[in-house]
Amino acid sequence: EIPPSSHYRLQRYPGLFNTTTSDEFLQSKMRSIFSGSQTALELFDILDHYSKNCDMVVGNKKLLHALKKEKFDLLLVDPNEMCGFVIAHLLGIKYAVFSTGLWYPAEVGAPAPLA
Repeated sequence: EIPPSSHYRLQRYPGLFNTTTSDEFLQSKMRSIFSGSQTALELFDILDHYSKNCDMVVGNKKLLHALKKEKFDLLLVDPNEMCGFVIAHLLGIKYAVFSTGLWYPAEVGAPAPLA
């Protein structure tokens, strides 16, 4: 959980996942991948969940309008969640990619956190 601070304002928006459901979903997929039982259908299920989650934000015109009014200078983007790049484009703002420290950086040979 992110602690409150006078230096930033934290606002959460509804999506397909919350912390618990996201962790459970990804852990089950990771078990399938590393056990060798991952099927193509399960892989598409992961992409389908991410797409639906992205659609909930991108399809919410009221939310996008409110975010645009904030006039953000920068959007931090998780490379494992591709929607961040789309949102940055729709809002017309620059983005910076950060590493979550998950298995993805190890697969591409990048240190985690990035140096």
